[in-house]
Amino acid sequence: VQGIRIEFKLLTFHPRVNYYRAMYENPPSIIMDEVPDTDDDMAYLLGSADLLFLPVDFTKKSINRMRYSIFAKIPAYMATATPILYFGPSEIAAGEYAIKDKWAYVVDKNDGDSLKRGLIELMSDPDLRGEIGANANRVAQRDFEASNVRESFHKALSKAAGL
Repeated sequence: VQGIRIEFKLLTFHPRVNYYRAMYENPPSIIMDEVPDTDDDMAYLLGSADLLFLPVDFTKKSINRMRYSIFAKIPAYMATATPILYFGPSEIAAGEYAIKDKWAYVVDKNDGDSLKRGLIELMSDPDLRGEIGANANRVAQRDFEASNVRESFHKALSKAAGL
């Protein structure tokens, strides 16, 4: 984006960080780093970001594999109230979920121009970022907060047992 400094911080686990650093790092725009060691450090990192990027592979193999599941990192992303940019197919569970509950800005076309337009829209609209972050946090509380999950699980087990 002309005139705007963007820094992508890509995180992965050791020893992959060195492998991917050689392929992708391009300071100061693209920085590779290791995933933090503690949950608190990870929460701080996610919460202090301007935007969280959730890319998903558009290949048929990936779509078939991810059709009915979501990434374990999604609840953590949502709980931070940091706006999320989902870049992936809309026909997998994560894409459908993001569209339905508006917890992410969704780019479901596999092309650079669509991704660039989405990124520019998010960067230029603080109200949109705030709305997405608030929706994400609200959905995280509704769907992943422990007491809600326990209650739903208990009801499902009781119903299955005919109680």
